[in-house]
Amino acid sequence: MLPDAAFLTTIATLGIVPEHLLGSIQPAQLITDPFGISSAVGTGPFTLSQWVRGETIVFTRNPNYFRGAPQVEQYIYRIFPSLDDLVAALRNGQVQWATVSASLATNVPDIPGVTKKTLPGFGLTVVAFQLDSSKFTLFQDARVRKALFLSLDRAAMVKEIYGGAARVAQGTIPPASWAASAVNNVPGPNRTEAGQLLDQAGWTVGSDGFRQHNGKRLQFTLLATGADPGERALAIWLANQWRTLGVDVTIDFQPWSEVRKRLTETRDFQAALLTINWGIDPDQSDVWSSNAFYSGLNLMHYASAAVDKALADGLATDDRSKRQAAYQQLQQTLLNDLPVLPLAFPDRVVLWSTHLQAPSLTPLALRLRLGVEQWHMTAS
Repeated sequence: MLPDAAFLTTIATLGIVPEHLLGSIQPAQLITDPFGISSAVGTGPFTLSQWVRGETIVFTRNPNYFRGAPQVEQYIYRIFPSLDDLVAALRNGQVQWATVSASLATNVPDIPGVTKKTLPGFGLTVVAFQLDSSKFTLFQDARVRKALFLSLDRAAMVKEIYGGAARVAQGTIPPASWAASAVNNVPGPNRTEAGQLLDQAGWTVGSDGFRQHNGKRLQFTLLATGADPGERALAIWLANQWRTLGVDVTIDFQPWSEVRKRLTETRDFQAALLTINWGIDPDQSDVWSSNAFYSGLNLMHYASAAVDKALADGLATDDRSKRQAAYQQLQQTLLNDLPVLPLAFPDRVVLWSTHLQAPSLTPLALRLRLGVEQWHMTAS
């Protein structure tokens, strides 16, 4: 068996489920399987007591928790249909803390007794390209992919779309990870070079302002989730940037359920705007490995011997400095090949009641609810 430096993190952060009940259930069916709706098994600080789909999940104190019983009787997770509803709940004290997407953070007004905390996140927003030539051929030419990347001023994008609550992606390892490090020679915005690359690839500007090659227009469809206002705004921004380069981009806004199906099941897309939420361990094999075409999330159908080696090297040791070096090589290769366009790492924007006391709030603590048994409310 090959060494796996991510093993301990994986078993510590992924739930264990009963094989006799779920062994034959496909991943896509888990969301509707009765087991996931009606029951849960665990030994954490709280136990599941009620789940109203789309509204609330109620957890009750576990008096037998090995670190001691939680200081609060219940932990209630609420889902709100809009930002206005969430803000109202924070104002009236119905909610003590919440997270909002970075693109919506600027729309949150000042709320008495509530502070706004911005933390680095584990998500990476990208445009993924279809590299399976049996489905679409345009992005087989690396010059086209690089031209699309060079045409984007991602620093301006972060200001305009995220209100500054994001970081320009200089690689693929998220800033919240211990393995995050600077990557050399990250391509910057250069629209002149972008145009030259498309010219070299045979895509020249026609009389209608769009680029053409052998009578065929340079065009593709960008798949995106229309329900999320931040993603909608970003998709429109991207399409506008590329149109000024002479690229005809159509945006296909779909519900998340349809986007997920087309990305993970049918792989029916040409380009897709999505956010990859990385795990706590920096291993990214599920997305980049050539072994992950069908069993993983390598939805681009991307293959690189250099990437496969870097991923293997990163898992072959528990020496963090060696792992970090492997992931630097991984990121450098990905930035050269551009199977996806890394756009930004959105921040986690946390709205936190001044009455809620908790241990230090770090990206990792927030993600895992570390020390949640110590969370408690104060009168002032």
